[in-house]
Amino acid sequence: MKDRILKILQHERLTPSKFADTIGVQRSNISHILSERSKPSLDFLAKILTHYPQISGDWLITGRGSMLKGSVIPKGNTLFDQPTVNRSGILESISGSGSDKAENTQIASSASSVTADTISNESVVDTEPSKTNEPIVTLPPMMTQLSNLTGLEIEQIVVFYKNRTFVCYKPG
Repeated sequence: MKDRILKILQHERLTPSKFADTIGVQRSNISHILSERSKPSLDFLAKILTHYPQISGDWLITGRGSMLKGSVIPKGNTLFDQPTVNRSGILESISGSGSDKAENTQIASSASSVTADTISNESVVDTEPSKTNEPIVTLPPMMTQLSNLTGLEIEQIVVFYKNRTFVCYKPG
């Protein structure tokens, strides 16, 4: 039980004191449960489930299943399992002869000179992070050129901030 309560504290990013205040119990109750001096009462567990309805009651009481209701562990490939793109191979395969080669070299050199400053200075519409899924910023032309160069279309770039907000960048 102690481990499950600690996991809730970690998931919700709370201290034991703040957790006690949130669910409406004395701070000493949390201290005694975490030190295993006493076991949590039914009332204590009910208060946790009332204030955190996303927590699975079965998991809280028995430890079986997942901590969050309806959470499913993804099976198969995730974002981080995707193969990486070898950019040098793409640039070599795209390079042709004559004027096409010169044009590709110019695009490649300008694409490699793209920096975070260039991106932020060219097309920022709003620097405040958004809590919606609506795009607020259009990708600069340089990113579109990079997309054309690699032959892969950029759908969107998402930046996640530590304050649990994010910004979506979409091609213009």
